[in-house]
Amino acid sequence: MQAEVPAPEGESTALWRPRGRVWVLVSYFVLFTLLSLRWIAAMARAIPASRDITFVYGDDARLHVWILAWVAHALATDPVHILDANINYPAPAQLTGSEHFATSQLVFGPLYALTGNPVLAANLLVFLSYPLAAYFMQRLLVRLGSGAGPAWVGGLLFALGPLRLPANMQLPQYFNLFLPLVALALRELRDRPEPRAALVLALVFAAGCFSSYYMAVMLCLVGGAWAATEIVRDRPGRLHFAVLAALAVLAILVLLAAVSRPYFGRPEETGPSGLLRSWSERNFRTPLGWTVMLHLIWMTQFGDVQLVLALLGVAALLVPKQSDTRRLAALGILFALVGGVFMLMPRTLAALIAASPARFFRAPWRFAVILGFGTSLLAAAALEAGRAWFRPRIAAAVCVVAAIAVVLDLGLAQIAMTLDPIAPLSNERAAYDVIGAAVRERGGGATLELPLIDWQSRSRAGDGRKFVPHSSLEPDAMLGSTRHWLPILTGHTGYAPPHRTALVHAIERLPDRQALDDIVDMTHLRWLLLRPPDFWSRPKLRTELLALPGVKQVLTIDDWILAEVQRTPQHPDWFRSIAAGAFRPGDTALGMRLVALPRPAAVARVTAAEPPERVAPGRGLRLLLTVENTGTDGWPAAIPNDAAVPYAVGLVARWRALDGGPLDPPAPVPVPAAPPGGKPTRRPVKTRVLQRFPLRRDVPASESLVQDIVVKAPTRPGVYELKVSVRQNGGARFTRRGNVPLRLRVAVDA
Repeated sequence: MQAEVPAPEGESTALWRPRGRVWVLVSYFVLFTLLSLRWIAAMARAIPASRDITFVYGDDARLHVWILAWVAHALATDPVHILDANINYPAPAQLTGSEHFATSQLVFGPLYALTGNPVLAANLLVFLSYPLAAYFMQRLLVRLGSGAGPAWVGGLLFALGPLRLPANMQLPQYFNLFLPLVALALRELRDRPEPRAALVLALVFAAGCFSSYYMAVMLCLVGGAWAATEIVRDRPGRLHFAVLAALAVLAILVLLAAVSRPYFGRPEETGPSGLLRSWSERNFRTPLGWTVMLHLIWMTQFGDVQLVLALLGVAALLVPKQSDTRRLAALGILFALVGGVFMLMPRTLAALIAASPARFFRAPWRFAVILGFGTSLLAAAALEAGRAWFRPRIAAAVCVVAAIAVVLDLGLAQIAMTLDPIAPLSNERAAYDVIGAAVRERGGGATLELPLIDWQSRSRAGDGRKFVPHSSLEPDAMLGSTRHWLPILTGHTGYAPPHRTALVHAIERLPDRQALDDIVDMTHLRWLLLRPPDFWSRPKLRTELLALPGVKQVLTIDDWILAEVQRTPQHPDWFRSIAAGAFRPGDTALGMRLVALPRPAAVARVTAAEPPERVAPGRGLRLLLTVENTGTDGWPAAIPNDAAVPYAVGLVARWRALDGGPLDPPAPVPVPAAPPGGKPTRRPVKTRVLQRFPLRRDVPASESLVQDIVVKAPTRPGVYELKVSVRQNGGARFTRRGNVPLRLRVAVDA
């Protein structure tokens, strides 16, 4: 790269313009090690408790550790099927529901192979991102003409930027170190528009794009804006630079698109992101809303020192005869605006992103990473302006004071971070090892770990610091699977497979026999792994599950129970449909076509077991229903997320106020005669309340489904008729002869 600009005459202090570079990297490593001593001591068994951080999600921390471990495992054992992760079995290509973090394997893979501990390897990966981000930002600032002191502080601010304090396992989605790397590569290509420099740009851009899809979007924005600033520079070779840069970037984007076809081809994610729409259309459609959100992000992710330095950096535009300083300030303002605009996500911009391949970018506040890039440039510009305002030694002292202020303002969050112990890699490690070995000895098979939710989590303390662990146990089950890599039925991921809604409905109905049959039909379940009693809302459920026909207890270790499920699937087409991954918008998750039912198929009988006769006004009335398909065709109903799509079959509950008398059949209501020349007068119905409930799975012909629903009662006391019938959305009405809806007489009173 181009030689560094010599220090101005009279500035002999080593702090301002040192000759070497190694000391910079070493100093960052030493500083971040001191800030992270508590974290480093627990890296083998715990991760930062990221659910305590605004705009960072707790369960995703475990998800990202599992992703890194799965990709490393697949690359070492079966690279061809790397996308077929072991979660949400038997759905294929489940890695496409989240990131792949391919670039992170350059560091994580060797560490995982060396230690065998995915938590330790992931912690080290995230820790290394801090000194490296600071170092690369410092090198960029020096390349832009900044002194070593301002550049060092700017690098420190960048490493401690938004969404990075305290450390968290969501950082692999937006490792910010790639932003200054791409800027450095573009600057080098502009200074030397040669194929070699273009190759370096392509490699750096590829590393960033393949680190995560979020970073790929950010690099396109930052790289495009930075390239525009390089083109306007007064240097020869402008056209040559533009052509080489465009070819390098385009080649990587084409490669990324080719590799990402399975990701963007997921049929269940074909529309714009709901979160993106709500961000731009519902919550922050006014300037006041934007201002409030920007203030919240700034107060939780930035520091007071960073704000002061950024404002002084804007003022650095006014420094005369300091072209480097003015350029730094201008670049800082540019990228602060780019990050801020995309964070606030105006409605038009949100619509453009939702219609593009970048529609997966569901969290616009993550563009704060670009804003942090801009504010670091502004901070360096402010400190660099000190060269024009103060003597060299005073300017150097200002940098030292600024560095200490940054550490006190931001670094303390790293020191005081809360740690979240990872049970599958600590006290439960032996259980997963033994259970995995026992399952493999018996031929393997799909495993369901229960319960899905830790109902007693509030009685546990993570590490004695009043930290309440997350309630979902699915991410823990995923980490536990890293001990055996058996297929598991559930999993926490960004985009769930289509059959998950039907599967979870069935799991919620356990220990019902039909529910277990449905699970076996969908997944060919062979093993139940039951956690100790203190994880269950009702510990007796474990005994009831083991008492089901075809369930045989095989092993007990540390209060964990492994049971074998020996049942023959009754709907083989369900498993084939899920395993084929052939879900289409016109199908249910279990493979049945969504079409209007013919009249002979629209015949149902609805009954209830021990229905209550009274309910309080406005309260929920729980009914355990048996819905029988007495028609000729199956009913399509298993829709992802219980969405109200055309031709999905569901239940309809309707309340009708009664004047008294028997309910079945209802007393005839006389209709008054029509006035001369007028229309008949209808007697108004006192109260009608319509509620809809999706059926929890498809119902083939001649079969029945047991399902419980909660119907909200009217708020006005009285005597009502509750009618529950089957209805197809936009299709069959289920009104022909043979239909028997449920009719109940219910008293609504206190």
